[in-house]
Amino acid sequence: MNTYSLPSRLVRLFMLLALVSACSQDKQEEPKPKEYAVRVRVTGSNMIGGTAIINSTSNYKSAPVEKPVIARVYPAETVNETIDLGTFGAADRIRVEVAMSGVKSEAVIKAEILVDGVVKKSCFVLGGGLFERCELATDTL
Repeated sequence: MNTYSLPSRLVRLFMLLALVSACSQDKQEEPKPKEYAVRVRVTGSNMIGGTAIINSTSNYKSAPVEKPVIARVYPAETVNETIDLGTFGAADRIRVEVAMSGVKSEAVIKAEILVDGVVKKSCFVLGGGLFERCELATDTL
């Protein structure tokens, strides 16, 4: 003789079917690591010799790989240049240093690190004779 009532058996059958259905669903694919389009925009005015030096590193935490340094010298009084650095992954780092070689009032040079078209970090020098650095790690985005 069976001790379970018909409603009790139906509830257990429904729960078993739900469990089997949940287990048989396709596994969700893990999301791909995010990739970022990175550019550096350098602007300046009233300068006496400006420079921008760009360093970038892939996998900076685990297996660092330094990419070639990009160095720009701007002999003119003004600059407006955007440098495409390409695609970066989730554990990369970009460093930019801007400087001026001479002192001139109201001189300015500025670098902006753009990620997917949006400014994420910037650094600038006013007055000349100094340098400034800015850095961005993609794992902090």
